[in-house]
Amino acid sequence: MSLQVPLPESYWDGFVKGVNFSIPGTGGAECVAFIPDWQKACETLFALAVSFCFTYAGWRKVKVDTKPQQYEDERISPYRQLLLVALVLTFGVEVGYKLSTSSVIWLANPCHILTMVQIILLAAPPRKWVTVVFRIMMHSMHGAVVALLLPVTNTRMFTYSVRQAQFGPLLIGYLKPSGSWCYLEIELPFEVVVYWVQHILIVSIPFFLLYQRGPYVVEPLKNWWWAIMTLGILYFIYWIPVQGLCILTEVNLNNMVCPAISDPFYGRGYRLWAMGHCGICILGFGKLYTFISLNILNKISPEHRRASLNGTTSPPASNGHLATKRD
Repeated sequence: MSLQVPLPESYWDGFVKGVNFSIPGTGGAECVAFIPDWQKACETLFALAVSFCFTYAGWRKVKVDTKPQQYEDERISPYRQLLLVALVLTFGVEVGYKLSTSSVIWLANPCHILTMVQIILLAAPPRKWVTVVFRIMMHSMHGAVVALLLPVTNTRMFTYSVRQAQFGPLLIGYLKPSGSWCYLEIELPFEVVVYWVQHILIVSIPFFLLYQRGPYVVEPLKNWWWAIMTLGILYFIYWIPVQGLCILTEVNLNNMVCPAISDPFYGRGYRLWAMGHCGICILGFGKLYTFISLNILNKISPEHRRASLNGTTSPPASNGHLATKRD
């Protein structure tokens, strides 16, 4: 597939001008009109009611059971610094790709938002809000796993528009002529590689943070309230800001205005089906990831094994760096 990228005439053009609406499911007026306005309004009100119930029920029950020493160690280990640099560079390259193709709107997709959250978690000092954000993030990673299992990389192509009189003689054999203009299909260097690196980092970093402990601790496996609260928060995000952005720009972010052509629930009711199966994924994946990660850590790390047996969540012993206490 290809994306036609004219030079942006305004800041807004830089956000959506490069989106190729000819690709099915990408967006466009027909995509936005797939579901009538009255049905959009009814489904949105229903989703908001579900979101409020889940968020409120979870918020009343969740609590951060932590000990003061978890927030006293301000050091950042070299491995954490390395992961932070790797994630920032990877995301920076991805932002550069979106800017160069005038399709910055795609940065509102869940995996890019999750990348920004993980950058904050890697860079932030130990605080209780870090524990809260970390636990919510643990239940929001199902999309990155799906992106690894079912990758979509064939659309990472774009088309430069060039005048035949200027560049045509130099690029004969590569151009697709159309009147006085030609279209040159180009794949940005390493764009597919960056796709894989970014999603592998998204899935791997939480395991490293669990190994670090400190503020990066999870709730007990039998406690489902954090997952329920996260489900409510994600429903709100998808149905209000994301859907609003889709309608405003006609870009089908997260398939919120029309279904993917491969959607098994293709039809006007696909979004209600999605609330069901995505809800199951959100509730189940975070617990499964936590269960597998903690079992691996208990086998390879004596400190984690002792902490699990004693029911403690104290941070690892100092590795030679001086710990700085907060005032």
